[in-house]
Amino acid sequence: MTMELRVGNKYRLGRKIGSGSFGDIYLGTNIATGEEVAIKLECIKTKHPQLHIESRFYKMLQGGVGIPAVKWCGSEGDYNVMVMELLGPSLEDLFNFCSRRFSLKTVLLLADQLVCRIEYIHSKNFIHRDIKPDNFLMGLGKREQSRRDDLESLGYVLMYFNRGSLPWQGLRAATKRQKYEIISEKKMSTSVEELCRGYPAEFATYLNYCRSLRFEEKPDYPYLRHLFRNLFHRQRFTYDYVFDWNMLKFGGAQKPASGANGSSSNGLATANSALPVAPNPVSMPVDVAASSEDKEQRARAYRNTPIAQWVGQTATLPPERPVQPATNPPAPTRPSFSHPTNPLPATSASWAARSRAARTQQ
Repeated sequence: MTMELRVGNKYRLGRKIGSGSFGDIYLGTNIATGEEVAIKLECIKTKHPQLHIESRFYKMLQGGVGIPAVKWCGSEGDYNVMVMELLGPSLEDLFNFCSRRFSLKTVLLLADQLVCRIEYIHSKNFIHRDIKPDNFLMGLGKREQSRRDDLESLGYVLMYFNRGSLPWQGLRAATKRQKYEIISEKKMSTSVEELCRGYPAEFATYLNYCRSLRFEEKPDYPYLRHLFRNLFHRQRFTYDYVFDWNMLKFGGAQKPASGANGSSSNGLATANSALPVAPNPVSMPVDVAASSEDKEQRARAYRNTPIAQWVGQTATLPPERPVQPATNPPAPTRPSFSHPTNPLPATSASWAARSRAARTQQ
């Protein structure tokens, strides 16, 4: 019977996975969640203890991209302990794995990220003083979602509405994890040009912009809105808040537009459960599995709601006037000025005369 070693009454100590300059590193597991972590141990009797200082530095650097999170720090028995986020192999390990030669592309990709990491450390008024491949570790590939992923997913939603379906919908797999992997592979193999072929160029421009964003980069939201607003005005649509479903319910024989001729949009509300959410390494794909019966039931239920009736009764399409460009624009004219019919009455002494009189007296 083996004795289970615990740290902080929360983490189970596992096998040794490495050693650092100040102690050994072990694989650990969160007892409650099963999350794997790295546990650093340092003998409490060491002449120059460093682990507590290291943990303080990490906490001061928290929030930066690429800075591992410290989950617990303290003492257990004869050891100082720091529990932190589990990372992948070092750049030196990966260099050896690649027969000690990186391609120019890999070197440039690393250069971009490494300069960013050093810049962040310097912005916090720290100097690293031990820059070497062993001290840079890769992540484990569990990519977090960012603002760019939300916007990319929104682009797929818009193309879903345009096309009626997406190339990666309906794919099957044995497990949910395998399904997301297949969807991710299909998404990566489907170019933006192929996805948006036959539709206005603004949709491809939108998706290419989202894919070009860095993980932490703030998107240019006004630019993205202007893309679609310019397309809207170029199509000579009107912001009248009349949607396709209003036309179907109250517009008689007129059918909703398709392809590039979409209707105007306003009055949208977001919901947290509107799209499925899963730990997808890229943007969350839209996977609509509802049957046509379910969709028809929802449509019938909507037609009977007060809000549908109210919107349909109040929103009517105004007549559009054709815009005729001027063939012979009028030539510019000089502005003319008119004098007042009742000029101001003359005073006994103008301002200039009073000024001259004052100077004479002096």
